[in-house]
Amino acid sequence: MAGRARRCRFRSGSAKPSPASKGSPRPAISTTRHEESDTCLIPLQSRSFPDPRPTRCPSRSNAAAVGVADVERLEDRLIDGETRLIGIVADPIHHVRTPQLMNRMFARTGTNAVVVPMHVGASELAGLARAAMTIRNMDGLIVTVPHKIAAAALCDELGAAGRMTGAVNAIRFENGRMAGDMYDGLGFVQGLRNDGVALASGMRVYLAGAGGAARAIAFGLLAGGVSELTIHNRSPQSAEALLAELRRHYPGAGLSLGSRDASRHDLVINGTSAGLRPEDPLPLDAASLDGTAIVAEVIMTPRVTPLLAAARRIGCRVVYGKNMLDAQIALLAAHVLGMPELRSWVPENGEQADV
Repeated sequence: MAGRARRCRFRSGSAKPSPASKGSPRPAISTTRHEESDTCLIPLQSRSFPDPRPTRCPSRSNAAAVGVADVERLEDRLIDGETRLIGIVADPIHHVRTPQLMNRMFARTGTNAVVVPMHVGASELAGLARAAMTIRNMDGLIVTVPHKIAAAALCDELGAAGRMTGAVNAIRFENGRMAGDMYDGLGFVQGLRNDGVALASGMRVYLAGAGGAARAIAFGLLAGGVSELTIHNRSPQSAEALLAELRRHYPGAGLSLGSRDASRHDLVINGTSAGLRPEDPLPLDAASLDGTAIVAEVIMTPRVTPLLAAARRIGCRVVYGKNMLDAQIALLAAHVLGMPELRSWVPENGEQADV
């Protein structure tokens, strides 16, 4: 019937189950058969499942199955009382692109969840995390600049990458505890590969930064095969501390403390927040770049940072910051929602982060 929203009418012999509480065991996702009805008001997103996790409407599990028009209607779905909430915390917040891409993924997969940006300062992070954990339909937080190291200290449990780097960018709330892990290193390395940049043992890599993202990237680079890494940071003490940790895990790697001079390096990476604001200084001396170098960013907005603009003028190949997010968006969602099946989701052409 034109002009009326639709949702699923379940053909089940039992009454609609009550949603489980947030701390209850998570049963298997129902596969009850259903048919569409034009008597309901929620478009395509009824979740009459006992599982408190986001679930998929079985006949609408992917874009290929339902067609473009149906996917567009999924993107316009209403948030209902069973929608799972995820916050993304940052300071500043204007640059984040995770909500756009992750909410699009939820629409494509029929997952009843939503990501909401939250502008939180450093002094407010702990209080926000404690308060958020009391919201029973909130599953966790995605963490970005400048909170990744501080967020790790709030966690009751850390995954392998989180323990190694001392930073997290994803936190899951579970039974009154916070479980965090870090996906920036894996995402950055995979983003390079997706852009055709192959890491090799003889590659000389320069990394600006020693904060949460930079730490994860440093470990990711060495795990990915890089054997020569130079680290520069405004605070030499932070860079030295990171180098000491890297040496413990990778004693055979060629690791050194650098300066703003990035010459004689094959891959140059900005792992800092410098470039988010127009008044930010460059994280390194752009005049020192070799024209044959590849210059990569972690910043997504602006798409062309001052560093990338300078690198392009010199003739360098550049890798945009969005690549790191594109490569880890499904990993972040899977961690926070506790849905490992989401890890295999891959965006279609043209669905990467809009930056």
